Amino acid sequence: MYVGLLYERLTMKMLSLLIGSFLCFNVYALSPATPALDPAFRAVVLLKIPGPDQDGSIVDGLCNGTLLSTSTLVTAAHCLAGSTLGQGGLMKLEVGEYQNRQRPDGTTYRTGYLTLVRHQTLVRAQFADGVNFSSPSNRIPPENDFVFVTLVTPLSLPADFIFPSLWRQVLPTAVLNPTLVSVNPIETISTMDTKQSAVLNQIRFASYSAQSKSTSRVAAGDSGAPLFAMLNGKMHLIGVTKGLASSVFSNYDVFAIWAERAPF
Repeated sequence: MYVGLLYERLTMKMLSLLIGSFLCFNVYALSPATPALDPAFRAVVLLKIPGPDQDGSIVDGLCNGTLLSTSTLVTAAHCLAGSTLGQGGLMKLEVGEYQNRQRPDGTTYRTGYLTLVRHQTLVRAQFADGVNFSSPSNRIPPENDFVFVTLVTPLSLPADFIFPSLWRQVLPTAVLNPTLVSVNPIETISTMDTKQSAVLNQIRFASYSAQSKSTSRVAAGDSGAPLFAMLNGKMHLIGVTKGLASSVFSNYDVFAIWAERAPF
């Protein structure tokens, strides 16, 4: 069923090669989407994960992560697979938010996205059963493509920082219009609106994964991006982005759902 899955682990080297293409062709990640302005989405952060590239050089892969506290986060397992984090490599993460300016008439306008905190630390990871740092990133099944990460050195964040609520139960059969949020380094090249959100209007959930053929689609740089859903009248974090599944027969986005398997 998942023959032809396309998994990406965007690196800084790849990003530099892509800049010219994105400027020329105006291609965006997570599209269509709108700026994720809600303060509750500040917990969605950019991860830089060290690992070898095709030349054997250690470069930073770029993924999304979502902070659950000053010392824990969740992301896609394939973002850590093959990295050097299990051998003492340092995870880097960047926390940012949109900036606004005030006009003379008192109204405000958005000026762009600013990184407020840069942090690096050793980590410990709790993968799903059968997955570890040595797992081939393109062989991790959708239902197990998540990982909960402990930051050995906790972050220092503002007192008003909002952490999302984690859903720990099996999802109901109908989850209406979940929201995807992505901090995508590609997006800032042409738009200066790095953190984007989109409501998914055509998604089907299984026990521990989901498939979306919604109007908004993921693209390179969206791995590990969180999926939020309104459950029992409150917004909860329910899963993370695996990537695009593409074959001659179908084309859809894939998400990992942890439900009661969340370790924290």
